[in-house]
Amino acid sequence: MDIDFDRIKKEVLSCCKTSESCPVCTKKDCLIGFSKIVLDYYFESKNTILHHAMEKVPKEDFKSYRSENLIDAIVEILLQCRQCDIEHERNCVVNVTRICMETALLGKNMGKYEGNSLSYIVRVIEFNPEIGNEIMGRYKEAKSLFTE
Repeated sequence: MDIDFDRIKKEVLSCCKTSESCPVCTKKDCLIGFSKIVLDYYFESKNTILHHAMEKVPKEDFKSYRSENLIDAIVEILLQCRQCDIEHERNCVVNVTRICMETALLGKNMGKYEGNSLSYIVRVIEFNPEIGNEIMGRYKEAKSLFTE
């Protein structure tokens, strides 16, 4: 399965604050802006690995984002994930983007991703049942659209 980076970027862009609420974009210091940088790297290089990207994920972005948009972005990322399991690369553009979205949504990085969307969602449910169950519902609904 090929990763549809256009779909991921569309969902990430929907999370961006407007210029009214965020007049100056500091991309590298913003979780959404950093995600855009990472995705733009892929579009320019066609390389899915961005070395040292994990080390540069913003840790001081305390803006409030719309959770609905972040959940949609996470679901799209999980749908696009290749399910690498043990071959998972932490500096994968998809993984780094997911970490930015989850940090914006949950206020923390959920830790090591095992390369499996369902086990990831279960961990989110354990951390925050309301958000985790919303992600699971939307994920199952979207996944069923692909199998029909």
